[in-house]
Amino acid sequence: MSGHTTRLRQLRFARVLAETCNVAAAAASAGRTLATVHRWRSVDAAFAAAWDEALAMGYDRLENALLVYAIGKVDAVAAGAAGASISNGDLQLAVGMLQRHRTADGGRRGQMLPVRMPTEAESDAALKRALDGLARRGAAS
Repeated sequence: MSGHTTRLRQLRFARVLAETCNVAAAAASAGRTLATVHRWRSVDAAFAAAWDEALAMGYDRLENALLVYAIGKVDAVAAGAAGASISNGDLQLAVGMLQRHRTADGGRRGQMLPVRMPTEAESDAALKRALDGLARRGAAS
C-alpha cells in the first residue's frame, strides 16, 4: 500500500476520532484494525500527534455538549419547568467524563483535585440556594 493511501486512511481515522472519541469506530472507518492503528501510532510521530489532537477536539466537543446539557437543565429548574430536575447521575456522568479526559490529557495530568460527588439532597439544596438567590435579586430589581 502506498504512503499516500495510508495517509488518507490516517486522515479518515483522525476525522472520525474527533467526531466520536471512539478509537475502534475510527479504525473501522479507516478500514484498519485496532492493532494497525496502534502500530501506526507507535512508529509515526505525526500520526500520534494527529491522534492526540483529534481526541482533544472530540473531548472539547463533548465538554461543550455537556455544558449545553447542564445549562439547559439549570435553566429549566430555574424557570420552574414541570418535572425539571438535575439528577446525581447527570452530575456523575459529566464529572467522570471530564476527569477521564483531564487525566489522559498530558497538559493537565495530575492537576485534577479529588472530587466527592454530592448526594442528591446536597445537589437539591445547592440548587435551591442558588434559585433563592436569583429570586431575591429579581425581587430587588
